[in-house]
Amino acid sequence: MIRIPDHSTILAPTSLHLPLYEQIAAQKGNCLNIRIYSLETYLQTLFEQDKENKLSILMKYQRALSSLDPKNTFYHSRNDFDFLNACLQFLSLASLLDVSDFPNQSQKEKDLYTILSLLKKIPLFSPTLTQAKALDPDFSNLYILEGEKDIGSLFWTDHFLSKGAHLLKGEQKEAPQYFSCANTRKEIEVLAELFLSKKVDIENSLIALAQESDLEVFSQIFDAHHIPYTPLKRPLLSTIKNEFIAVLKYLHTKNNETFLALIQTLFPDASKALVEYERQFPDVDLLSIEYEDNALISQEEFIRWQQLELEAKKFQRAHQFIDTWSLEDMESICTLIQSLHPDPSEDDLAMFDAIVQDLASVLEDLKDQEDLSLFIQYLEKKTFNKNADTLKGVLVGGRKEMSGLSKTTILVGAHALLFPSLQVYGGIFDESYLQNTGFPSLKDRLQMQRKNIFGTLDSLDSLIVLIPQSDYHGKSLESSSELDAWMKKRPTFQAILDPYGGSLPRFALAQGQAASLFFKNNSFSSNYSKIQTFNRCPLRHYLRYGLQIKKAYKKDGIQLDRDLVSRILQKARLYKSERFQTIDHEAIRQIIQEEFSFAMKVFWTKKKRFETLIDEFSMEMLSLIQVLDLFEDKLHLSLLNKEYEVHQNFSWDNVNVEMKGAIDGFDSKSLSLIVQDPNLIEAGIGDHEGGLGVYDLSLQPKAEKQNAYAVNYRTSQPSASPILNKQFEAKVLDERFIKGWKVQDLPGGIQDELLLEVKKKVPTFQEKEQGIQEKLEQVLTSLKAGEILPVHEEGACTRCPYKAICRNGAIRKEKGAEPA
Repeated sequence: MIRIPDHSTILAPTSLHLPLYEQIAAQKGNCLNIRIYSLETYLQTLFEQDKENKLSILMKYQRALSSLDPKNTFYHSRNDFDFLNACLQFLSLASLLDVSDFPNQSQKEKDLYTILSLLKKIPLFSPTLTQAKALDPDFSNLYILEGEKDIGSLFWTDHFLSKGAHLLKGEQKEAPQYFSCANTRKEIEVLAELFLSKKVDIENSLIALAQESDLEVFSQIFDAHHIPYTPLKRPLLSTIKNEFIAVLKYLHTKNNETFLALIQTLFPDASKALVEYERQFPDVDLLSIEYEDNALISQEEFIRWQQLELEAKKFQRAHQFIDTWSLEDMESICTLIQSLHPDPSEDDLAMFDAIVQDLASVLEDLKDQEDLSLFIQYLEKKTFNKNADTLKGVLVGGRKEMSGLSKTTILVGAHALLFPSLQVYGGIFDESYLQNTGFPSLKDRLQMQRKNIFGTLDSLDSLIVLIPQSDYHGKSLESSSELDAWMKKRPTFQAILDPYGGSLPRFALAQGQAASLFFKNNSFSSNYSKIQTFNRCPLRHYLRYGLQIKKAYKKDGIQLDRDLVSRILQKARLYKSERFQTIDHEAIRQIIQEEFSFAMKVFWTKKKRFETLIDEFSMEMLSLIQVLDLFEDKLHLSLLNKEYEVHQNFSWDNVNVEMKGAIDGFDSKSLSLIVQDPNLIEAGIGDHEGGLGVYDLSLQPKAEKQNAYAVNYRTSQPSASPILNKQFEAKVLDERFIKGWKVQDLPGGIQDELLLEVKKKVPTFQEKEQGIQEKLEQVLTSLKAGEILPVHEEGACTRCPYKAICRNGAIRKEKGAEPA
């Protein structure tokens, strides 16, 4: 632990000021006669000058480059935040080191020289080392807290040390410990175990995360274990930044897109109707359109859309003032944003104050769209952080927070990609550019950084280093060779059992639970769809039909479904009589176009898309009619637009079971038809319930035409002969015809080859119903045993609405396997 000198001035990062004050109070009893500054604040005090706002300087840079020659290589970057910021960082370091000679040989260097010559005329109001050398203060009471620093801070540190200042650091009292773990999560679990087992004192430790993004995983694990911790620096959690950005983008470019983004951000709930209306119906007045009967848009849906328009217009009238907003209204806009947070959090207040200060510093300079664009870019890139105002438990920070203030320091995630992570310049002002200036050489700068980094490690009382062997994607991560050399050893692998147990969530029902959910009053009612759901995934069946958790229904635009198919077939009069009629492409297209006409009025902006859909759908319908022609012309059969429903009642293990519903699962693009023999119907012996079978007329993708060959391997010399297109198309049609049958009850004396093939491949009603009952009994056995593990079929998880509940519990079922 470090000892705090009396009557001293201490320089330390602002995130460490509170821990430093606590250390001083613990050692001295009070903080009298001891001053603490950040390096930036101390320099302002030493040179008695305020540093100008960064945004203000960037605005001046932008204006200075407004007259840049369009032939300059960097002309199109003159308003870009990243480019201007790179120039500012380079000139700041050049100013600090009194470097004023820039390369001017290549065309790129000449263009940069022109830009830097314009920009360096703008004063930075930051002290230089030359100015510091001219001063002659007494630095004997100045102490600089040992820790990792950026390159500019290192130059200042070296200067102050040369003038009599001191490093405030501890001494390593224990040999450092060095461990590796499987991945970052395991790494933090090992870390948590150190505190849970009390091997490390929670109240006197610092965790330094080599990668700041690991803080989220760290928080999850430490919260789960109820280990107290305090982030020394954390991002502000507030929507205010997004609200200001939305306003500024709208003021920069007033159009429908920025307006919708604005109201969604400022009024997320109240604006839902307007946003939905504008997204779906741009430039459409639904109230002026009279409803027309069609298969695509129901009257109920259209009335709902008209109601949506009324709500949208009501919101628009109440917020017409937004249309007149300009930069001159920023005060009233700020007041509005304040009113959106009637009970603001500390983060809301801090972020609002910071943004308003930035805005006030440049408001007079915001003259045109380019100025506003730069402010927007600045705001989008800026991170708003807050230093801890109270300390509890273990302290958490980054590598720059490592110091001798804590008894134990634990460095997490210091693998080869993140350690030592020396600062090397890239981009426009890269190392090849810097070597032609008066900057210190790359070798000297790297040596300076290494000395600082490993000097910091040497100053820590007790150090533990943890590194992961792989990232979250399983990619291998190597240990840092420089850290290995400093440690004089390789990391020791640290294994830890998974605290979440074995891994998969357990899903099972007690016998009483299963009975209360599925076997009320010793009865069970099911249908084919429920059986299919259970076979695909038992857990999904339990959630949907046991707990009655319904998935959210959302109709996405225009649906080409069974209702449309049925309606078009009716309009074509294809089954209003006992015989089917053929119809050509133009006729079917005309019918479809009539069905689409109302939708095209409502969604007139999508007219071209509808025309494409009409063409595609016309071809699909024509292919369906080809199948219907087989029934009429070749087989002399007719089709009835009706689903065949099975209704079974039987007893199973003292449970009354009822099986009721369609013989196949519901498919929105499938039209179920009952096959009938007109001769039997005419003779009065037709079966209107099941007929000769059930045929599924589906909007399946049409087979693509390809060159096909009939190959014969049975001769001594194998041969291949091309299949004629008509022959190939007939074969595709026949296969489609056979696949369309779901169940059949064809008479024994059938002679037609196609129907014989159907009879051979398709189950009878009795076989189908028997198979359904057998599957149902398997489901009953599993449910009674409380078996609801997500042992699923392939593809069952793709669009499952219950993924958030199942999580990682899914277990792939082998092909053909029955539920356990």
